[in-house]
Amino acid sequence: MPPQSSGRLLGKGFVVAGTQSLRKAALTHHSPKAHEARGSRTVIVTETVAVAASVTVSVTVSVSARVPTGSRNPDAGPRPRTCAFLFLGLALSDNGAMADDLASVLRPLPWGCTGIPEVRVGHADDRVALTGCTVVLLPRASPYAAHASGGGVSTRQVSALVPHHAVPWADAVVVCGGSAYGLDAAGGVLAWLEERGRGMPVGTMRVPSVPAAAVFDLFVGDGRVRPDARMGRAACEAAQEEGVAEGRVGAGAGATVGKALGLARACWGGVGLAGVEVPGGAVVMALAVVNAFGNVHDPDSGRCVAGARNDDGTFADAEALVVRGALGARVRDLASSAAPAHTTVGVVVTGAALTVEECARAAVLASRAIPWCVRPSETAVDGDIVFFVSCGDGGGGDGQALGVAGRVALSRAIVRAVTGGGTGTPAAVGGER
Repeated sequence: MPPQSSGRLLGKGFVVAGTQSLRKAALTHHSPKAHEARGSRTVIVTETVAVAASVTVSVTVSVSARVPTGSRNPDAGPRPRTCAFLFLGLALSDNGAMADDLASVLRPLPWGCTGIPEVRVGHADDRVALTGCTVVLLPRASPYAAHASGGGVSTRQVSALVPHHAVPWADAVVVCGGSAYGLDAAGGVLAWLEERGRGMPVGTMRVPSVPAAAVFDLFVGDGRVRPDARMGRAACEAAQEEGVAEGRVGAGAGATVGKALGLARACWGGVGLAGVEVPGGAVVMALAVVNAFGNVHDPDSGRCVAGARNDDGTFADAEALVVRGALGARVRDLASSAAPAHTTVGVVVTGAALTVEECARAAVLASRAIPWCVRPSETAVDGDIVFFVSCGDGGGGDGQALGVAGRVALSRAIVRAVTGGGTGTPAAVGGER
């Protein structure tokens, strides 16, 4: 019988809670999946166990112990001093009970629709140079926050990244290609808004707040052509609430994903849009521009839907490639193609009213969609960032609920970005342009 403890018995000698039992299980487990580091102080045991009828959990137990060199039995050493365990993954069985519970309380919005009155999305791009920009126009100056988790973030006028900034709101949010050069597109959005009386009064003038983030697409198409103020203005003119285009448009015109084996084996990225309604009627909309280093996985199915391709056309395991050194050496060489040249940007907007502080926590919660879908993500060469905007009047919004809803909406938008709006199979970059 496996050891007993105050924790719940899971089988295979593992329990939830009760570190003594976990410690003993790790030292007495003889599964082929148990690995001993010879001559070291660490024993690692990995096993898949059942938590409930509908859920399985992959558990890694790391035990510090003195294991004599040459010994194949961890019991040969003294009692372990410490024990820690990490849940590496959560997989649902076929009935998907947990996912169904969440899905049942979040009503999906029609595709291509912002779902929030006067929130409009517009694209402008150059289909030859393969670059462009996307703007999210807000109905009024709205409190927002930003959570930057990537190591290569490129932004402009993002006051939310400065604690206690005097301008904690946004009139629009811009995502552009062209790396730092493309941030000039935000100037066209500022001018367009200024002409319409938007912005903070400064003397006799008004200065709009237009936070912007860039993706790196200079290695695709013609890198000498970048989004500019004229393109930003064009995106504003094209903005609409319904019928928003997805896929390789706007800021996603030259986006690519899955570059662990180089650009030639990557897939096209793009722009995706999705939204949900939470109980009580509040809407959360998410726009994603996906230009990631890692592969994109559909969290509903668990399948890889876009990424680095093997010679036979199947998807490679990007994280395994990174563990084998596919990224680390190149990160140290900033002149290489693995320099900060990858990004996933999310713009999450809710019609509910939140404070700046509530937006900040909601942005963190919503940003978990990126590691949920993109593997690996938030690396040194990714400029991952998520904006969370509240354009509602009054107060009383639930920032925690809206943040979780934002994560669901953003994850769906990420998948739609690489599947051309939810249809078809991602094309390889080496194929049709």
